[in-house]
Amino acid sequence: MYPGLVEPLLIVLMICVAVVAFLVIGRPVLRRLAARQLSRRPAEAFIVVAGALLGTTMIVASLVVGDSLDRSVRQTAYDVLGPIDETVRISSDDIAEQALARLDGLRNQPDIDGTLIARQDLAAATHGSGSARVAAPRVVVTELDFGQAARFGGIGQSGLEVPDPGPRRVVVNSNLADALGITVGDRVTFHLYSKPHAFTVSRIVPSTGVAGSGIGAAVNRDAFFTPGVLTSAAAGSDAQPSTVVFVSNRGGVESGADLTTPVIRTIHTALGDLASKGAVVAQPKQEVLDAAARTGDQLGSLFLFIASFSIIAGVMLLVNVFVMLADERRGQLGMLRAIGMRRRRLTGEFAIEGAAYGAVAAVLGMGLGVLIARAVVVIAVTMLNGFERGDNKLAIVFATQ
Repeated sequence: MYPGLVEPLLIVLMICVAVVAFLVIGRPVLRRLAARQLSRRPAEAFIVVAGALLGTTMIVASLVVGDSLDRSVRQTAYDVLGPIDETVRISSDDIAEQALARLDGLRNQPDIDGTLIARQDLAAATHGSGSARVAAPRVVVTELDFGQAARFGGIGQSGLEVPDPGPRRVVVNSNLADALGITVGDRVTFHLYSKPHAFTVSRIVPSTGVAGSGIGAAVNRDAFFTPGVLTSAAAGSDAQPSTVVFVSNRGGVESGADLTTPVIRTIHTALGDLASKGAVVAQPKQEVLDAAARTGDQLGSLFLFIASFSIIAGVMLLVNVFVMLADERRGQLGMLRAIGMRRRRLTGEFAIEGAAYGAVAAVLGMGLGVLIARAVVVIAVTMLNGFERGDNKLAIVFATQ
């Protein structure tokens, strides 16, 4: 959740471990004294571990909740975008041909590993008849070259590694198949530009990458046609499908987003004045990842703030317990001082004893914190999705970083 704190915290931890290891190995008398205190006072040991366990559990739970919420939002980048880093959407056919000619050279740029040209629009789809008829009012319909789509972003990345279905057949993603209750071989009617067109389902693909992409939603119902289907359906109507150029940056789903700024600059340079005439350039993946970082940090910080009261209580409990232990052992400590043990030796014995308590509390606290965080993530994401009436909902993803 806070990657900038990992390195300094690891340094502090290594220093503390090194000091305790030196005392344990190099001061056998202190080691034996600490072991005797642990074995002779199990009730005190339980109280100390319980106090440390409380604070550790709340800290771990807070950080894991932030990581999980961040990953839940980032999951959209995998499901809806996949290899798609930038898009160029051209609604006007008047400039589409010019824009495609200017963007043709993008595939040769070192920061770009591929482009994919498609024609895209929204339509409604129905399946069945009579009372058993099922409808999906918002379906993203796309015509594209399936051979190019299969190679876009690398093998296995686009989600469309299927053969061209042909003119009267269609490839649908799992979201649309679930919404309509259809399987391979079923007939589906698509209402394209106010006219019904029936197609046979040839393949059902997972809703990831290009196969899960759409126009804004996190859950997209997609249908893919052979080139020319949408253009023919729109003939004679006032509306036309938009031309979309998908751009994949070099690298993986998230690492490719690091190149967004230079690639956007390259796209704008290639388009020139067409960027102000209807060629809209977007960076959807970077926007999703930025939103994920903000959401994870905000919600994780909120939970950490709420948990801070318990953390403070745990720290105060630890301080009070060690003060009580020191007060109870006043006579013993006085005797040790009387026989010549220095104050720093006594402090070293307490350090060894405290390290043992802390190690047990850390292990138990991490496990308990992860369990609590899992429950909190489910509740938090369910509550967030409760405010969203459409398809733009988060998937529940549990992650620790």
